[in-house]
Amino acid sequence: MFEVSTDGGDAEHLKTNLGVLRDISPLRPQLLLQGFDGSLWTVVVAGDQPHRIGNLTTDDAAWSPDGATLYFARDHSIFSAAPDGSNAHKLLTVEGDPSWMRFSPDGHVLRFTATAKHQQGITSLWEAQADGSHLHQLLPGFTNPANRAADRESEDARCHRDPRLQRSVLAKVVAGWAVSGRDQV
Repeated sequence: MFEVSTDGGDAEHLKTNLGVLRDISPLRPQLLLQGFDGSLWTVVVAGDQPHRIGNLTTDDAAWSPDGATLYFARDHSIFSAAPDGSNAHKLLTVEGDPSWMRFSPDGHVLRFTATAKHQQGITSLWEAQADGSHLHQLLPGFTNPANRAADRESEDARCHRDPRLQRSVLAKVVAGWAVSGRDQV
């Protein structure tokens, strides 16, 4: 990872080998990183040392749009906690492994993907209120095309047969929705 001033200048290597970037704080120049062991860390971009977030172990994580809540996935569930990792509690459980959590701009709606490993990595798109209520699958027929024989070699058709492409397309839907602020897919 590199950092560069918004005023320009040379890019400088951000010295951390903690793992994977999961989110960028909406409130300050702070990164949310997941260690290779599942631990969560914050790093202030201006060169501060990494700080462990509680004793949480996760599969994925994201901050709410106002930065007041940390959301994280572990096994088949999504949890919320204070930004320091305290007061963690389970919000919802799905059949697959949740990931790619993204919020509506107002922070009231959470969308995420769930990957069902026992179904050869089939990925589905889900939505719930930020408090975990009103959980439902979006595009429920997306992973089950009605007529595979009629599929053409388009990205859509290949997507139905290749879980990696499915995940890519669903990630684009989630990311596009989060950026555009649309109410519907």
